[in-house]
Amino acid sequence: MKKFSELIFIPFPVTGHLISALKLAKLLVSRDYELSIRILLIKVKDPALDSCIKSLSYNESDTGGGRIQITDVPDPQKEPSSGEQQQKNPFFILAEKVENNKPRVRDLVSGLMDSSSSNKISGIVVDMFTSQMIDVANEFELPTYCYYASGAATVGFWSYLRNPETKEVDPTEFRDSDTEISIPTFVNPVPAKLFPLPVFYKEGFPMFLKISNRLMETKGILINTFQDLESYALSSGLISSRESKFPPVYPIGPLINFDGINITSPEDDDQDLNAEIVMNWLDDQPDSSVVFLCFGSGGFFDGNQVKEIANALEQSGYKFLWSLRSPDGELHEEILPEGFLQRISGNGKVIGWAPQVKVLGHRAIGGFVTHCGWNSILESVWFGVAMAVWPMYAEQQMNAFLLAKDLGVAVEVKMDYTVDPFSKNNATVKADVIENGIRELMQQPDGSEIRKKMKGLMEKCRNSIADQTGSSYISLECFLNDLHGVH
Repeated sequence: MKKFSELIFIPFPVTGHLISALKLAKLLVSRDYELSIRILLIKVKDPALDSCIKSLSYNESDTGGGRIQITDVPDPQKEPSSGEQQQKNPFFILAEKVENNKPRVRDLVSGLMDSSSSNKISGIVVDMFTSQMIDVANEFELPTYCYYASGAATVGFWSYLRNPETKEVDPTEFRDSDTEISIPTFVNPVPAKLFPLPVFYKEGFPMFLKISNRLMETKGILINTFQDLESYALSSGLISSRESKFPPVYPIGPLINFDGINITSPEDDDQDLNAEIVMNWLDDQPDSSVVFLCFGSGGFFDGNQVKEIANALEQSGYKFLWSLRSPDGELHEEILPEGFLQRISGNGKVIGWAPQVKVLGHRAIGGFVTHCGWNSILESVWFGVAMAVWPMYAEQQMNAFLLAKDLGVAVEVKMDYTVDPFSKNNATVKADVIENGIRELMQQPDGSEIRKKMKGLMEKCRNSIADQTGSSYISLECFLNDLHGVH
C-alpha cells in the first residue's frame, strides 16, 4: 500500500470552523497528490456539525478520493449538567472540552506514530482555539501549524493582546466604552466595545493572552484571506516584521463552500426542494432588487427582535429573502407578526435554511444583511454583493468594522450589537434602525463607491486563486514547500 505524507488536523468543533477546515483539507490534497489529511474530530452535541460530517460520505470527491479521513476523538467524559452550562459562556464550555480531550488526542497520535501501516506524520494543524494541542505535537517532536478561519486583521488583534502595555489594562473597563484603540492591523482605531465578548470576561482575557502566546510557537499560520482583501493587515509590522518574531503567514483564501459540504442532513429530501423553490422565486425577480438576510448557523433572535426585523422589511417596501433560523433548524411562523406572511406574499419570502452561496450568486440579489461571519463575508466578496453589517458574537464586530470603516464595502445596521449568553435582556434593535440600514444598502447606485469597491474586490478575489499566478495559489505553494522542506 502506498504511503503518504500525512497532516493531522484538529479543528475547533464549531460548524463554521469545521467547514472551513474541510475546505482547506480538500485544497491541500488537490494540490499535493503525495499528501493525506486526518481530521481528529472532538465530538459535541450539535446536529449541524453531525450533518456536516455525514455529508462527506455521500460524495467521494469531498474526501479527496479517500485521502481525507475523519476520526472521532473518544469522549467518555460526562457532559456538564444543564445547570452548570447555564453558568458559562458556550465558548468556555467548548474550550474546556478541547482541553479535557488532550489525553485522548495524544493517544490517537501515538497510535498513528507507532503503526507500521500508517502514513508518515508530517505535522499537526491546529485551530486557534485548539492551540493547547501544540503540547501533543511537541511531545512527538512534530511541527505545528495553525489554520485561522477568519481574517488577518483579527489575527493581529490577538497578537496585539500580547503587548506589555495591553496586559496592564483591565478589558472589563471597556465593555461599553467608545474608547478607540489603535491596532496595527486595522487602518482606523477600533472602538474597544467591538472587541470579542469573551475578552471582557474575567477568565476570558487571560485565556486569549495564552492562546496568542501559543500561536507564536507554531511554524506558520494559514489564514483564510487573500492579499488584496487585507493588504494593510498582512503588511503591518505586527505580523510581517522579523522584529515581531511572528510565524510565517500564508494567506491562502478564499476557501468557499461551493460544492455542498452540508450543514443540514444530506438525507433530508426537503433541502433540495427548498433550494429549488427559493431559486425559482429569485428567477422571477428583477436584477439587484432583492435584499438577502441571513445570520449564520448560530444566528438566532428572540421573538421581539424577529418582530422588529419583520416590521422593518415590511416598512422598507423592498423585495427580500429572509433566512429565519431557530436552534432546531425549523421555521416557526408563529413567531412572526400576525398576518405578516400574507401581507408580504408578493414581495418577500421567509425561509429556514438557505442555500447561501447559490443565493448570493443570483442576479436578483442587490444586497446582503449579514452577521459578518468570515465565511459569509468571503462568499459575498466572491460574488461582489455589497453588505449591511449586523454582527452578533465572536470576532464578528471587528469583522464588521473592517468592512464598513477600513474597506468601505458595507453599510451599518448595528455594528455594536452583541448576543450575550449571560444576559436575559439583550438589546433589541428597533425596526426604524433596521429599515434605515436596508434602505442605505439597497439605495446604493451601481456607480456608488461601495459598489465599485466591492466589484473591484470580487475581481481580485477570483484572481487570487488563479493557477500559477494568483497570490493565494503562490502562498499555498510556499506552505507546501516549507512543509516538505523544499526551498
